[in-house]
Amino acid sequence: MNAGNAQPLSEWIVAQGLLGTDETKVLDALCARLTAEGLPLLRVNICQPTLHPVIGGHLFIWQRGRAGRSRRTGRATWRRPGATMRARPSNT
Repeated sequence: MNAGNAQPLSEWIVAQGLLGTDETKVLDALCARLTAEGLPLLRVNICQPTLHPVIGGHLFIWQRGRAGRSRRTGRATWRRPGATMRARPSNT
């Protein structure tokens, strides 16, 4: 990927957000642009946490050859990576 294209790409992402473009459409177009630049993407995940008491966030998934999709995740699934390990009792 040409580093000179980074600025126009970031401006495009901001413009899409300001236009209110659907997140899955932005993800599809972004991945199409990145693969066209030669970045060999197979799968991209973008997680967006929320402040909702029940909905933990939104997960946006893109896979090569498939349209982007989104799903809501529950609050319980949004844990810090080390939280589960610290919660388990030690075997010592």
